[in-house]
Amino acid sequence: MNKMKKLLIYVLLFGVQLSCTQLMRHFAAPIAWVPKHNYTLGLSDQQSPILLEKVPLELSISFDTAWNQSNKPHALDRWEDYGVKEEMIHFLIKDIRVEGGNGKLFFREKDKEGNWMVAKPFTTGIKVKKGITHLYYIPDQNNACQSHTIHISAVILTVDFGREGGKPATFSLQLNAPAYTTSIEIDRDLAYIEDGAQPFCLKIDSSNSLATRQKYTLNSWNVSGGEGTLFRQGKSGTKPVYVGMPLSYGENQLFYLPKKGSEGSHTLHIEVNNQSKIEEVAFSLKVLDHQVVPFSATLSKQVTDTPILPFRKSHFRLSIDPENQAGKGLHYQIQSIKLDTGKLLLNGKLVVDGTPIKVGSNSLVFDPEGKLGNIGLCMMVCNSKGDLMQVAIQDPLEVTDPNFKVTSVIVRESINLQVSSPKHTSSDQWTMKDFTLLGGIEGKLRYPTGNTVGKRSTLQLGNNYFTFVLGDLYRFIDKIQGPPKLEFSIIYPDEKTEVVQSVDLSSFLVSAIQQQLVCLSLEAKNLYAPLVENYSIDHAIALRDRSNQREIWYAKQKKLLGILGYLRYNTIASDQAGRTIVSLNKLAEEIQSYTDLRFVATEWLHNSQSQLDKMISYPDSRENSCIVGVLSTSIQAKIPLFDRCQSIEGLQDLSISFSNMRKQVQAEQLRPTCQVEPVVHADQIHLTITPPPNIDPQTWIVQKLTFSDGLKGRLLTPMGSEVTEGSQLRSGDNVLKFDPVDQQSWPYILKEGPKIEMVLTYPDGRTSLPVVMDLSSFLWQNLDQKLTSWQEKAEEVWAPVMDDYKNNPIEPCRALADKKEKWDQEKHQLTDLLHYIRENTPVTVQVNRALTCMDQLAETTKSNMDKRMITTKMLCNWHKDIHTISSNKDPKGRKEYTVYLESKIREFNHALQSCSQIPGMEDIHGSFEDLQGSLRLLKNQTMELYNEQQAKEDQLQTNLNEIKRSVESERNQRNYDIGQLENKIQSTA
Repeated sequence: MNKMKKLLIYVLLFGVQLSCTQLMRHFAAPIAWVPKHNYTLGLSDQQSPILLEKVPLELSISFDTAWNQSNKPHALDRWEDYGVKEEMIHFLIKDIRVEGGNGKLFFREKDKEGNWMVAKPFTTGIKVKKGITHLYYIPDQNNACQSHTIHISAVILTVDFGREGGKPATFSLQLNAPAYTTSIEIDRDLAYIEDGAQPFCLKIDSSNSLATRQKYTLNSWNVSGGEGTLFRQGKSGTKPVYVGMPLSYGENQLFYLPKKGSEGSHTLHIEVNNQSKIEEVAFSLKVLDHQVVPFSATLSKQVTDTPILPFRKSHFRLSIDPENQAGKGLHYQIQSIKLDTGKLLLNGKLVVDGTPIKVGSNSLVFDPEGKLGNIGLCMMVCNSKGDLMQVAIQDPLEVTDPNFKVTSVIVRESINLQVSSPKHTSSDQWTMKDFTLLGGIEGKLRYPTGNTVGKRSTLQLGNNYFTFVLGDLYRFIDKIQGPPKLEFSIIYPDEKTEVVQSVDLSSFLVSAIQQQLVCLSLEAKNLYAPLVENYSIDHAIALRDRSNQREIWYAKQKKLLGILGYLRYNTIASDQAGRTIVSLNKLAEEIQSYTDLRFVATEWLHNSQSQLDKMISYPDSRENSCIVGVLSTSIQAKIPLFDRCQSIEGLQDLSISFSNMRKQVQAEQLRPTCQVEPVVHADQIHLTITPPPNIDPQTWIVQKLTFSDGLKGRLLTPMGSEVTEGSQLRSGDNVLKFDPVDQQSWPYILKEGPKIEMVLTYPDGRTSLPVVMDLSSFLWQNLDQKLTSWQEKAEEVWAPVMDDYKNNPIEPCRALADKKEKWDQEKHQLTDLLHYIRENTPVTVQVNRALTCMDQLAETTKSNMDKRMITTKMLCNWHKDIHTISSNKDPKGRKEYTVYLESKIREFNHALQSCSQIPGMEDIHGSFEDLQGSLRLLKNQTMELYNEQQAKEDQLQTNLNEIKRSVESERNQRNYDIGQLENKIQSTA
């Protein structure tokens, strides 16, 4: 039984050992694999890593189970697996080390009450397992102010043999120096420089008892917002503080002395250093130079109900009232001033920062400087000790716009300047500086009393009435441009000048024009008054003068219309101007009608009277009957016209004159007439005088006989006697003959057609109309001979210029051109003469035909002459080319030049052949034929030269070939001989 128990115990122990060491059996051999594990050393309860009397720590060891299971190696032959439990594995503490100070580690355990207490020391060689090991770190208090860093090294141990697996791992924890706070205690936050240094307490405190063992120093200090010095209390008095100065834990009594003149909010910044941490503390102190001496200051407007205007100065009062006797002995000044608009004066000087003032009342003057808006007057007053008092206007004040306004209106033909201002003072004054008339008008401005308004006239508040008197309209009528207006320049109480809206003076101008309308109506009657006393007088001068008067009248009317045109639109007199325009146009239409009626009627009466006077002076029966017929017809047509004149005042005289004219024409219709008719046959003139019926033949006397300019000769009767002034002619046919003098020269000096004008005196003493005898047919006979001569000279213009075309053609062609120029000059002379007798003459048809033939002949002559000169130059050039080719002995060059010349001749062949059809130019065709023969001979000669050259070249080539063959044969023979010689030399060798 005992043996069985022992055996069972051995089996159990072996099983336990087998299960515990299954994962680590390979430690007997070299350790090839170590489970993955982690170490951490930290504070418990998530405290800050700061040194304490006892710092609770936690050492935590854990395995990476998931990694170990997925990365464990295959089992060895003598091991089943690596199934060692993690709770059975130990970790050996190899080393414990502290940097920055001294201290020791202890196990931390709970007592019966559950409170943590210090247990046995935690030293090197101790074994721990996975999980959390609770520890205490107790620093050495003699060196506890430093930052301590705890280093622990551990290594995993095998279960079976307790061997160290892998390299030791070191993990650390840093514990910072004990924390502390700084603060400032000061009795009050207001200090006066005159009281000297201000004490305050710099306190260093901490909830950590170890902080009392630290060393503290002043790291730095500075002041912002001012300047001052920091002191400390020493055994022998106050001493300045310095950087690095030791400080005591707890309270440190210091002093701050502000620099004189350094008023303001001073902020002191102090930094405390415990060699491991710097703490900053700051506090603010309001620093004043002294204790305030109270006083009161008030600012008010002296006259409250007067508006403040931008151009007028206002008066203010600044009162200074100290509250005690000490304040009355101090000096006061305006430290700063804020003024939104204008400027402030004291005793005539500009108030600026630092302006001294006196105790009591100070009179200030405010100048707006012409600006509008809120005054915004605010001052900061201080005494000589620097005590400040802000003073401002209680009620908001502003510089208001007085809204000065002057408007102009017309009231019942008077001009009213209305002066208004909602805000003004009794001293405000308005002045009319000047007034200007616009639109070009002239006139005077007057008071209702009749006095003329001058410059710088004073206006009163309210209505100011004036009257306007327009000047002489025609003095400025040409200057008017646009609607008339009166513009006022007003000086306001603020001395600013402004132009008032202009007053429309159209009504004044329209009234003046209406008065001129009456004057124009009276002047118009002179425009259609009688022009002449009787209608036998030439009325051209009177008509021209009347036309000038009418133009002057219409110029006035148009000027008035132009002015009314300006006034018709956008003026106060638009309707009045429109009605005046209608009246003025109506008057102009009436005057136009009446004056035209006067002019037309006067013209007709004058012409009719002239015809009647001519019938009386020149009793030519044929013309008189025609004139009477025309006058009778014209009188019938003019009856309505002159009947109208009878009903118009000022034109009744025309009706009376027409009635008298009508009676005279009727009397002339009963008067007997005669006829004088000239007929020209070549050099004979038949002058037929036919008297009225039932009247015996009588004698007519030649009163005047005139030849046209340049016509020289005599007029003869068939008996050979010369007809001169005073010669007598009989009724019936009078045959006369013209005997010319210098007949060859006078056609060239005639300026007009050849005419003879004769005036006869009738038996009853009257004078006939001029009888014109046209000698154009006689002149035509002379010109016809010259035309024939000129036409015969035409062929000379294109006659041959040279006998031999091998000569130079320049001089012959120039001579031909000179001949053509003379021929053209003669043609122009003849043309000019023909043009004189071309119109309304007996030879008009012949002259027109001659002019047409002359133009055709001139065109043909020019064409033939141009052809002559062109063909002459061409033939000369071609003969020159043939000579050049002939002198060339090169067959090839001759052939090329010959082909080119042949092509040019072929190109102009038709033009040269056509010359055979033109009379006088047959020589061109003959010369062209000779040229073609020379060209054919040249071609034959060229061909012979070419054949000779070709034969010479062939013979030369044959000779060359023979020479080449001889040379080649000799070369071959020499080569053969050389070969034979070489063979012999080799055989001998």
